[in-house]
Amino acid sequence: MSNATLVERQRWFRFFPDGSIEFLVITRVLMVLLLVALIVFLSRQIERSATLIALLGMLWLDHVLVLWWAVQMVGDLALVAEKFGPAAGAGGASPNPITGSWSGQQRTRLTVRACLPGTFAVLSLGLLVGAPLLSVFLRMQLSRSALGIACLGAGAAFIVLLPFAQRAVQQIRLGAPRWTFFSLIPLLHMLAVHRLARGIEGQIRRLDQQRPPADPVIQEESSRLPSAIAEVTWFLAVVPWAIVAVVMLTRGEWPRGWAGTLPTCCGLLATTLLVVADTAALEHVHRRYVALIRRK
Repeated sequence: MSNATLVERQRWFRFFPDGSIEFLVITRVLMVLLLVALIVFLSRQIERSATLIALLGMLWLDHVLVLWWAVQMVGDLALVAEKFGPAAGAGGASPNPITGSWSGQQRTRLTVRACLPGTFAVLSLGLLVGAPLLSVFLRMQLSRSALGIACLGAGAAFIVLLPFAQRAVQQIRLGAPRWTFFSLIPLLHMLAVHRLARGIEGQIRRLDQQRPPADPVIQEESSRLPSAIAEVTWFLAVVPWAIVAVVMLTRGEWPRGWAGTLPTCCGLLATTLLVVADTAALEHVHRRYVALIRRK
């Protein structure tokens, strides 16, 4: 890739300053609406199954968008680093000179590799929660053994592909191995992306400091506070849904009465807070990234 890539980014951000964050907001609003629909359809098995499948689809799309956003940012920062010199120092991943020379197709292939484990994880869960809906469409009752084999197959593919995706992501020095590993797992990616974003923000800060003296360095607040809030709300959102999942697995059906309604309502409220806090934290880093690209 050449300097033309950064010029193309400038033109894109002139009309769409939030970039993929805009699509991320839409996806997460749909996730909240689907959670509301889930509460409405708690007692209706087919509608509940369809809602859960749609919700898993939105979670998968959110995972893809987050990984795509991170890969594009790291690649573009590598291009900027080639112009102003390498950004060295602790506190985050340094720009990778290899990434800067990659074409758009190579970035896309890397993102696809990173998304493969999460795709099979979502597929496994989709087969588990979507069995009633599949029975309606296939017009036949799926046996537990066939469904179990399919879920185990998708789960095994998820485990096998994790190291493959981890190696791909490590090529671009996205962040610490632990957090890049977590970023490959849907739902956990919402927690891990903030640790990766801190490293990306550190790169942006160092590149700002290495600019020529004629270019003023813009001082902005760190994203640590919104990231910390998002991490806390992530745990608050996961706990109620984990309770529902445990009850569902032990009883073999969706929890009824207060055992299903209370955790679901609490999970909906916490998830709404998570969506707001998480998106605000990512948007903070993205704004700094866009400002740097515009001044390159």
